[in-house]
Amino acid sequence: MARLILSTNNIAFENLLTVRKPDSELSESELSEALRYKLRDTQDNFSYLKYLDDKAGGIQAQPQVPGLALEYLSGYYIPRVDLSALPLSEERSQYEITVKIFYLSRADMRNKEYANDAVRFVMRKLDIDYIDLLIVSFPKRLSDGEIEKEDLSEEEIEENVATWTALSLLQERGIVNKLGVADFNTSKLDKFLKRVKVSPKVNQLNVKKCCNVAPSMIELAKLKKIELLTHNDSINILPNFSLSGILKLDGEDADLRTHGNQSSDNVKNLLSSKWVVKYTAVVRDRGVIEYKGYFAAIELLKSC
Repeated sequence: MARLILSTNNIAFENLLTVRKPDSELSESELSEALRYKLRDTQDNFSYLKYLDDKAGGIQAQPQVPGLALEYLSGYYIPRVDLSALPLSEERSQYEITVKIFYLSRADMRNKEYANDAVRFVMRKLDIDYIDLLIVSFPKRLSDGEIEKEDLSEEEIEENVATWTALSLLQERGIVNKLGVADFNTSKLDKFLKRVKVSPKVNQLNVKKCCNVAPSMIELAKLKKIELLTHNDSINILPNFSLSGILKLDGEDADLRTHGNQSSDNVKNLLSSKWVVKYTAVVRDRGVIEYKGYFAAIELLKSC
């Protein structure tokens, strides 16, 4: 199988919200549109590089992963146009840099390298050596105000704790200053705090629920000195069917028309989203977002 990292441009100043559906949560539509834009841009660059190579007599072999100019790094194929760092305009101390990793399945949580890779990509992109806040979004999130028949099982809680323990090593190494969680309700947060050595400093709740936070959550957060923040991220941020539509783009213009001998109709069945990372760099004294972007890890699976 081939593993790819998809990334967006700096979308802090791109007018992506105009294409947002009214019933869409921001992150899902924002990520989808930003990836579409970036893939088209990458395809244009690849076509131009291929044209130059063909004109030179085809001296350099082009990569065989469908439609993209790629380079291999740490087990991942990354578009070459994304490898150059885009340093921040001011001193590092002037920024609050937040990274949020979305684990898309319980199976993906077991891969302890995913978070390391995600953080490394962000630091390389922004040319920084540490992150202020790393927030983890576990699968099957549950926050106060949401109606769900079953809370997390004991096995799922243990999986969350195991993943959190691995993330805590990033803090021990000085790569991350603070760790946070997303969409923990009072019961889950209380159980979680009793099992981890490093407590989260942040619990990020869906903005739709921020006006209806349970008093028990407010009390627990105050007692444990946990900051309650808000977000408008989608629970299902990059489903496989959505990913297929993004990569297929506009049909005839898609560069995923073939994968070996596979047709475009079959390619969509070979895609698997692994994780998504959202990162922001905010200028502290002005509260302005200077940089905002996403990375998404996917796999192109072998056909049966």
